[in-house]
Amino acid sequence: YLMPSALDPVSREVIKKVRFVPCLSLDSDKCIPMIDEYIKMGACGFELTFSKETDEILAAIRNVRDNHLFFAATTLLDKWCGGRGDDRAVENDEEEECWGTLYKQGANIFMTDRPEQMIAFFRKKGVLFK
Repeated sequence: YLMPSALDPVSREVIKKVRFVPCLSLDSDKCIPMIDEYIKMGACGFELTFSKETDEILAAIRNVRDNHLFFAATTLLDKWCGGRGDDRAVENDEEEECWGTLYKQGANIFMTDRPEQMIAFFRKKGVLFK
């Protein structure tokens, strides 16, 4: 991962003019501190992946949401969303434990390969998609 402070001046100027969404693996010790740097640079949200939920990772997610930025959760594979992936949600009838928990943690964008099931789940919960 490239530290935001290591970006060349041209890249820094481009980032000021576009909406950008860093994708960070919170499993890397280097990535959690990057969140604040990217927020200062104007990130509009983050795709955050993580293989397990730790206090530090959950705090990093709260930091993103406390700054009124979106948190995109990638639920395609368990290893990208703390074990709360699409297959587990659908095949084990654990939508609440998977998608519901990620939503409660602050995820407001989901990258899924089970859109019909996920939409049905969130409609049943009364969550509106805009």
